[in-house]
Amino acid sequence: MLILSFSAQTQQDVQLSQQYLSRINVNPAATGTSNYADAYLFARQQWMGFEGAPSTQMLNAHGYVQDIRSGVGLSIVNDMIGRNRCLNMMFSYAYHIQTGEERFFSLGLSAGLIHRRFGGNIITEMIEIDPDIREILSNGQSVYRPDVNFGLIYSSPKFAFGLSATHLTHYLFKESWFRMPLHGYAFIELGLDFSQTVRFTPRAQVMSALAYGSVLGDTLKIPLMDKVDLLFDLGGTLSVQDKFWIGGAFRAGMPFSSVSVTATVGVNLTPNLRIGYAYDHKLGNTFQNVKTYGSHEIVLNYRMKLTEVEVAEATPRFFE
Repeated sequence: MLILSFSAQTQQDVQLSQQYLSRINVNPAATGTSNYADAYLFARQQWMGFEGAPSTQMLNAHGYVQDIRSGVGLSIVNDMIGRNRCLNMMFSYAYHIQTGEERFFSLGLSAGLIHRRFGGNIITEMIEIDPDIREILSNGQSVYRPDVNFGLIYSSPKFAFGLSATHLTHYLFKESWFRMPLHGYAFIELGLDFSQTVRFTPRAQVMSALAYGSVLGDTLKIPLMDKVDLLFDLGGTLSVQDKFWIGGAFRAGMPFSSVSVTATVGVNLTPNLRIGYAYDHKLGNTFQNVKTYGSHEIVLNYRMKLTEVEVAEATPRFFE
């Protein structure tokens, strides 16, 4: 059972506490949704104090091309759990349709490759396990597969809403572990101006994922039962004078198997450079009564002004 629960987790999309700053890796419709060329670099270390805990790095870079009224971008996600690695590189495109004054509807598509490597699991060294199974886990396997995401976003100065699906090639392949589960996302954001210098942005997101019971299912002929995992994220940020922001969030998986709280803070170092930090604290024991010291996440954003033409602004206003 220990292997089953950990293996299923390796198949989820990465969960970033500051994902709302740049969504193009999970919703390509967010590509080119501002008047800037943006580059975001995320680094996250989860479950500090737990050997083999998840470690994630992500680069999202995108911009708006006025001549084609579209956004183009690149997303690279590197996710490590123990000795297991998932590398996802996607090129994204989004077409923006103006539906009213400062109101836009965006359609996005991204395509690329996903590389999954299973090089054994550090957890197999922590428990008693059948020698034959240990050998399978230790030999290591690797595969490349095509990957496709789709999304849409409607945005205005006071409201944004989006839907997306990732890993649409899920059903093209038979291997249970090497194919990423199909994920669905929905988010909503509101922009509440308390004054000309203070804005509160509440937001909510729901993620669903088709999950598997075991990494060993195909190899050992263990029957699998697909299930749908749900993750709810509710939070908000308060920005002051477009100079700094603070925020928080509550995240819960259904049926409340994972509950955590998050605190975020960020500052605009220059008109072009921003930095943000998030700390996650999981409520309850993380894994088999192993104590951890929370999760830490840093994001750097560098942006350059491109055009005066207004496009959909799905990113937080405090980044303007």
